[in-house]
Amino acid sequence: MAKMEEFLCPNCRMRSTAERQSTFLGFKKFLCSNCGKSVTLDLRTGYRVLYWIVLPLFILVTLGMLTKGSMPTPGILVIAAIIAIIKDFCVRSEMKKLRLQCAAPAGMPALAPPPETPQ
Repeated sequence: MAKMEEFLCPNCRMRSTAERQSTFLGFKKFLCSNCGKSVTLDLRTGYRVLYWIVLPLFILVTLGMLTKGSMPTPGILVIAAIIAIIKDFCVRSEMKKLRLQCAAPAGMPALAPPPETPQ
């Protein structure tokens, strides 16, 4: 059974509680109960640690192979780790900006509704 977690939806800028699912690379995925959109958030900690272990190991193996004169080729795990680390960095920085935008002084509501866009 998936774990229920509270999260900040980047689409509607509201806090929501939903069942956490996981993507193929280990990102947290939720269905927002306010706007109904699927939200993909940062990597789970175990996956982040795994990817940061795989990447330096690959770099060391690559350097070892280059010193012996052979050409290394990255495997699917290394490519997935690089993609996941880059995507995680982007998602985490986006969520940090959103938290700063939605922060309010004491006594005020923590989140404001998204601004209306002219149509």
